[in-house]
Amino acid sequence: MNKLKEIINFLKTNNSGILSVKINILRTIEEFKKKNFSFTANKKFTLIYFGIVFFIMISLGGADSKNYIEVEALTCTNKNGKTIYKVSKDEITIVALYSKMMGMNKNMIVKGKNDDSFKLITNDKTGFTYSRYFSFLKKTYQYRYDFKKNQMFTNGQKDQDCERKSSFKEVPKKARTKAKLSDIKDAFKHATKYKWDTGMACNLNGGAYREFSKKYGELLTLNGKQQIGVRREVQIEKISNHKFKIKTDFYNNSAMFRAYGNKYPVTITETTYELVTPDTIETNQLHKMADFDNLSRVSYKSKKSRSRTQICD
Repeated sequence: MNKLKEIINFLKTNNSGILSVKINILRTIEEFKKKNFSFTANKKFTLIYFGIVFFIMISLGGADSKNYIEVEALTCTNKNGKTIYKVSKDEITIVALYSKMMGMNKNMIVKGKNDDSFKLITNDKTGFTYSRYFSFLKKTYQYRYDFKKNQMFTNGQKDQDCERKSSFKEVPKKARTKAKLSDIKDAFKHATKYKWDTGMACNLNGGAYREFSKKYGELLTLNGKQQIGVRREVQIEKISNHKFKIKTDFYNNSAMFRAYGNKYPVTITETTYELVTPDTIETNQLHKMADFDNLSRVSYKSKKSRSRTQICD
């Protein structure tokens, strides 16, 4: 900036009217209109004005220019789904993760519950790198983003094609039913009207969902085929307007379960379903299964589980 001041002081000294920018520019325009292309004082100082402006812009731009990548919403996709990253100078955060297996309308990232931020190892104009350890695989994966190619690489192999976007906003979730909770007087009857997810995309491999009926209680469909399986006996109990219970006994008279025969079920499930919203059911299940450690007599091992299911999109 000192150099700029020196130039301005020099111009003040050599031409008292030099800082009359508008006047000099207008005079230069008039000279061109009159086809006067000689290098007059007006043209000279007009050229100096533009030079000063250019110098200032370059100086300021150089001061603020970044030698690292910063993206608000780096959106990367492949055949399995889509990931949205927020990239700062030293950190990368997974903002959203969508997979075809779980459903492209379901963000698998839950704030506060996921380990979704990672320190960058390098970050410059050519790209950035970071690593991530997966405890269930007991492996560390290396990731590199190539700015020029606009691609993400995993362990040296191209994994995703990316787009650099200025913002990310989730699509508002649409109501999956028009029913109101206050109008529902029989949760089981309400449940029989819809297909409910299994935690995976409902259209995965031809269909993956659960349905309710008086005949089967809760019936699972996978790969587009109903999983009826062995003989079952079903008991359905209404607990309240928004809660019901299904007890299912599964029988299997194969040689393996000779001790059980047709008299004793090999699996017993007692599941309580609570309709918390018109499109969401929370479940509590007691699951009893034949003790495989001792199939010579009738005995069971038990476990409890909780889950949630929603109406399929």
